[in-house]
Amino acid sequence: MLIEDFNFELPQHLIAQTPLQKRDSSRLLVLNKNTKSFSDKKFTDFVDLLNPNDLLIFNDTRVIKARLFGKKITGGKVEIMIERILDDHHALAHLKTSKKIVDDNIFEINKDVSVKVIKKENDLFYIEFNSNLSSYDILEKYGHIPLPPYIERDADKSDEKRYQTIYAKESGAVAAPTAGLHFTDEIFKALDDKKIKYTFLTLHVGAGTFQPVRDNDVNDHQMHSESFNVPDKTASILVI
Repeated sequence: MLIEDFNFELPQHLIAQTPLQKRDSSRLLVLNKNTKSFSDKKFTDFVDLLNPNDLLIFNDTRVIKARLFGKKITGGKVEIMIERILDDHHALAHLKTSKKIVDDNIFEINKDVSVKVIKKENDLFYIEFNSNLSSYDILEKYGHIPLPPYIERDADKSDEKRYQTIYAKESGAVAAPTAGLHFTDEIFKALDDKKIKYTFLTLHVGAGTFQPVRDNDVNDHQMHSESFNVPDKTASILVI
């Protein structure tokens, strides 16, 4: 398949920059697989489209405050986008600066935290945190929620809640499993009332989800991936 096969017009004003007041107020486009017809619905209609024997799998990953801002010893600005926490003092990250990054570069986040570049691994950098705080604690205290690149505004306090699913539990993602952002307590109650089965797994979403496709043939595009455990006795799954 060629990348031009996926071209379509998306007006800029239709890219929402802030969430709706209610999560489940979003619109829902439904494709009938038998008639190949489309219909416009609300997300509150979602449960009506399911059957009692259906099974939903929800990704309970939790977005971490993966974006850090700092400066070089020489004063230049640096942006650090964590891809994966490795341990209490190390991580893999994307780094953005105005000049070339070399091994042993040191960036200051503030007077309590500095970051040392150990080496480059493909498109990522292996970094070391110098702080009394652990990696996760540094991000929680000084990091920012990493909004998608099509959201053209800075993250604010409200994004710490709204850019998470209501069932987010296991910290580690740098992007939300966005299909799940529309689920509410009322939707889950409706699932229970209709006896729709559902369970949870953890699949951390990496920054690769925002990686543009640069190859003309999409089959040549390299995807970042993680392994995960599928619940026992599951024949087929829909991960939300």
